Amino acid sequence: MVAHDIVIHYLGKASRIPNIDPDKYSYIDLLNDASETALNAMPGNLNLLLHMRCLIPKTETFMKIVDDKSVLEMFKVHQNDLVINLHVFDMDIIPELEGNMPDDQNPEASQENLGPQNN
Repeated sequence: MVAHDIVIHYLGKASRIPNIDPDKYSYIDLLNDASETALNAMPGNLNLLLHMRCLIPKTETFMKIVDDKSVLEMFKVHQNDLVINLHVFDMDIIPELEGNMPDDQNPEASQENLGPQNN
């Protein structure tokens, strides 16, 4: 097994995620690691959509990372490189609809918590 280090680049800063096993690493794992790294100074209540791209070795070209298939491809193109440079680009704020807010955050919610109901 070859373990990779992923270096997350965001806003001129770089953070390293060491010893990633490509056989056990999914898009969700990458998304969680990139979010923790890139967004550690952001308020926790924002809904953000990350745009991630990795630099293809020996080129000036970026590959979009959007799902498990692209994560596998990222590891494949970096099979001879131990370090993968992943760039987090523009992030979009996903608007939160009032109907999707928990009752304690929705000022429009007027239903009381009556506890367990016997039906």
